[in-house]
Amino acid sequence: MAVRNFYLQFDIDGRSTKLKGGPQGSNGEFRGTIFMRHEGKPLPVVSLRGRVMPDGTLALQIDPEVHVQVEMGESGPWMLIITKR
Repeated sequence: MAVRNFYLQFDIDGRSTKLKGGPQGSNGEFRGTIFMRHEGKPLPVVSLRGRVMPDGTLALQIDPEVHVQVEMGESGPWMLIITKR
């Protein structure tokens, strides 16, 4: 795996290969949105942004687009987003 500011890798049911990649430059960023079906229509539920801050640190910003339920698991908190299929 290339060493990049951010590297995304997803296993998606029905795909024979992983969906993966990341920005190439030292100031490279990414933006993405995850959609879920809600009442038969696509609904954006989470926006993701990986960016380089002015001081050079890296930040991963996760913005829920809908109501998010936070659950406590054995290893700490996690988000749960539920829609009507």
